[in-house]
Parts: sequence; C-alpha cells; structure tokens
Amino acid sequence: MPFTADEAFTLLESAHAHHRFAHAYLITGPAGSGKRALANRLCAMLLKEKVEDLKHSDIHVIEPESKSRRILIEQMRELERNLHMRSLLGGHKIGVVVDADRLQPNAANAFLKTLEEPPGQSSLLLLSSLPDQLLETILSRCLEIPLRPVEARVASALQAKLLTALQAHARQESPGLVEAFRLVREFQTLLAEARENIQADAEAARKTEEQHYKQTSEAGKWLEEREDYYKALIESRYVAARHSLLETLEQWWADAPAPASRAAHHRLHLHARSARLRRRYRHPQRTPLHHHATAQIRRLRDAPPAPRQSRRARATRPGVRLLARLRRMNKANQVRWRFVVEFGKGISIVWPVLSGLIFVMMILGFISARLEGWPFGDGLYFALTTGFCIGYGDFVPHHPLVRVFALCLSFLGITMTAVIAAVAVKALEVVTNHQR
Repeated sequence: MPFTADEAFTLLESAHAHHRFAHAYLITGPAGSGKRALANRLCAMLLKEKVEDLKHSDIHVIEPESKSRRILIEQMRELERNLHMRSLLGGHKIGVVVDADRLQPNAANAFLKTLEEPPGQSSLLLLSSLPDQLLETILSRCLEIPLRPVEARVASALQAKLLTALQAHARQESPGLVEAFRLVREFQTLLAEARENIQADAEAARKTEEQHYKQTSEAGKWLEEREDYYKALIESRYVAARHSLLETLEQWWADAPAPASRAAHHRLHLHARSARLRRRYRHPQRTPLHHHATAQIRRLRDAPPAPRQSRRARATRPGVRLLARLRRMNKANQVRWRFVVEFGKGISIVWPVLSGLIFVMMILGFISARLEGWPFGDGLYFALTTGFCIGYGDFVPHHPLVRVFALCLSFLGITMTAVIAAVAVKALEVVTNHQR
C-alpha cells in the first residue's frame, strides 16, 4: 500500500531508531509524491544535521546528465569510488540515484555489487517514477517505499503558460487550421524559453566553478571537461522540460470534452498513473483539429517536421533504402553496416587524393615501359604491383631511372595505404561514438 511522505518517514525513522534501517531503499511514486523531499529528510536523519536539497559533502547525487538523458556507467563508477572513500566529516555516506529508471543497462549491471554489499557506513537511496523499467536484479536488492501524492500537483511556470494558451484555444467557437498552427507556434516558443532558462542557469553555474578553479595547475583541462559536462546537462534538462510539457498537452487533450477539468489550470489534478488509465479506458470524441494539433506537437519530440514528399520521392532519396535495411538488422549487423557507410563516405571525401596518386602511378608505369621496352600493359602491371605490393612482380627493372621510379611507386603505395587506414580509423571512431 502506498504511503504519504510523512508516513514513510515515520516508519523509516522508527526502523533507524531500532537499528533495522536497510542499506538500500527504492522510493517510488508519481511526480509530486515527494520522493526527493523524503530522500532529503532521510539524509538529514542519517547525517544528524540539517540538509537542504541533498547538498552535503557526504551526499553523492547521481542524475541523468547525458544528452540522451540517461545515467551512464561513468557516473555510477564515480559514485562507487566516492562511497569507498572515507567520509569527509567522519560520519555516514549516502548515495542518491535520481530517476533510477534512466540507468543504462551496463551502468545498472556495474552497480549491482555495490548495491548488494555497500561499503561500511553507507546507504543508498534510489528514486524512480517508473520502477517497472528497472532491472529485476536491482528491484530484488532494494526495499521499495511506494509513495502517493497527498495534494494536487502544482503546475510549473511553463506548464501554466501552456494551459493558458490551451484555454484560449478552447474558448474559440470554431477553431480552424490557422488557430491550430498558432498553438503549435506557441508551444515552440515555450520550448525555446525552456532551453534559454536552462542555458542561463548552466552558464551561471559554470562561471561560478570557473572563478573558483581557474587558479589551479590543471584548470585548463578541467574546465574543458566541465564545459562538455554542462553541454550534456543542458540537453538532459531540456529533454525533461520538453517531456513535462508534452505530458501536460496529452493530458489536456485526453480531458478535452470535460470543460470543468480545464477550468483549474493552475493544478494538475491527476498524477501520471491515473492519467494513463484514463487515456486507456476513455475514448472521448476528438475532432480532426485535435488530432492534427496533437500530431504536430508530437513531432517536436526529436526534430521539426520535414516537408512532405511523395512515397516515390522518398524512396529515391540517397540512403533511404539503406537506412530501411539497417532498421531490419540486428545490432551487430547494424554496427557493421554503419562502419561500411561511414567508410564509404570517407573514401568519397579523399577520392580526389587517391585518384591523383593512381594517375601518377599509371604515368610512371607507362614511362617505365617505354624505357625498358615493355608493352604498355606490362608497364601498367609493373607500376601497380610495385605500388600496392612493394615488389617488382615478374618484371625486374634494369634502367637506373626505372629503379628510381620503383622507389617512387613504393612511396605512393605507402601513402595510399595510410590514407585508407586513416579513413577506416575515422569510420570506427564515428561508429563507436554513435554506440555510446
């Protein structure tokens, strides 16, 4: 049975007083149930001092910070290193994993040993709104504390603006296509505002760190790493903000026939689970305008909508058939094909250099054939064999100039090999970065 945050804290406080506090807890519940606040209160109880927003030298918080809004294995290894070190204040150490359902599989597997047997004087708190997305091996190693919201969820400033725009759209008697696109434009404006706010906050935090650490000996390298960190953090927080706006929009359209539910636009009355159940079991009569606007908004998840094309035009675009074939392959074959595609792109870029080297080799072969009295075909064979295999093959040059040409051909062949190897290494690098 789900608890309120106060009820859960009372039970856990009693368990701690009787020395029955577990080493790892999984705090679950919908948005607005107080998961983070409960974790903050538990940290204050364990550390025996006041804690604000999980900020303490012995509290190590892990949350999604990559561009894909996932928790990476590097973050979990950093948490393990911090937990195995001695406490800075000689007390308890606490690891808090926010949005634990965003753990990458390899990060979750790397964390299992520490989750099962954490270091001494250490506790782990995992927060998740979607516990069914976690691995069974993680669920079996934690004691779950389910929470329920005790009051209506308060909308954020951006959500309030979106609900205001939706209210204005709903008050129109017969909204048409122009009004639908106006709503889409307002949604895009809110997304841009969210990104600007996140960038401003991240830039302020980065400047604060820069002023603090710029006097150190390795400040240059460290600041470059932190700049990459803040770029990924901006993308992660932007994805979270975009998801909250899309969730608000979908909930609004699910409640479209009920005017009373649209009146209280300052609060979201139903948490995520009830919203999903309502969308599953209720089928309100939606107009084509609603379908059109919802489809336009959903396209904003990843990229702005592309111009419409006919099926035949899309099929004839370069790479479309290859990409369709890649989607049908398993992961290993996708990696191989991606390497082939990237390698082909690299060859197309350096092809002028390669074709120039081959042309020079052919010219030297024709000159060698003329000096040695060979047929031109044999001269071409001699040039290509010497260049690609670094050997004479069946023809041994006797003319001094032809022997010099043989050395030049060997050097050209080595150059071509180096260029092709560089293209292959670059293709491998692109494939590896894509896999990450």
